[in-house]
This record gives sequence, structure tokens and C-alpha cells, in this order.
Amino acid sequence: MTLHFTKHSDNSPLIGYHVTEENHLPAIKRRGILPMAPEDYDDFEGVYLFKSLEDVQEALMNWLGDRIEDVEEKSGISYNEIVLEVNLSGLEEYLLDSVEYEWVCFVPIEPHRIIRTIKM
Repeated sequence: MTLHFTKHSDNSPLIGYHVTEENHLPAIKRRGILPMAPEDYDDFEGVYLFKSLEDVQEALMNWLGDRIEDVEEKSGISYNEIVLEVNLSGLEEYLLDSVEYEWVCFVPIEPHRIIRTIKM
């Protein structure tokens, strides 16, 4: 397997979008976004970030929305997802360009990098 890490050469900030449960926000504001392996998916530990809001919307309407529904059915609790817009500039060496719509970050993302929260 070949790993491709992100290269970003222009002067604009590198922005990513992380989907999380709204009730995680207080802890994220204190500790940042921590690398984790998805519980319901056989994947490696990291912070999973979409490359655009369009990618977020597409995922929520398809595979990610299905995964969230599965979690809600198993737990009996509504997920209430939010999207965190994150400045990833300076973290390029830790970003795996995993698929065309997603990066995986292998280090915690500090709270000060969160630009805004978006309710979907």
C-alpha cells in the first residue's frame, strides 16, 4: 500500500470538515479533535476530515448518513451531527490523502484550529 500525504503549496489556508456528534463539542473545545478508529468500521486511528462541504453533504445523504442511522438505531439516541470547519494549515505532513473526498489526520487537532461549527 502506498501512502500519499497532502501537499498544499498556495498561500490560502487548508480547510477540512469534521463531522461529529453535537454533544462532543464541549470536550472538543477543551482537548481538540482526537484521533480515533471508527467503532463501526474496520479502519485505522485518525481524525477523519472531508475536503469540502459538498463532500460532507454527499456523505451525509449516502454512506455516512446510513452509518449515523445505524448508530441511532443501536443506541436509541438521536445523533445530532454538526460539522467543524478546521484550519489544517501546517499539518500537511500528518494528513493522509486517503480518498478523493477525505483526509485522515494522525495527530490531535487543537481547539484553536476550529473556525466555526455548522449545523447540517
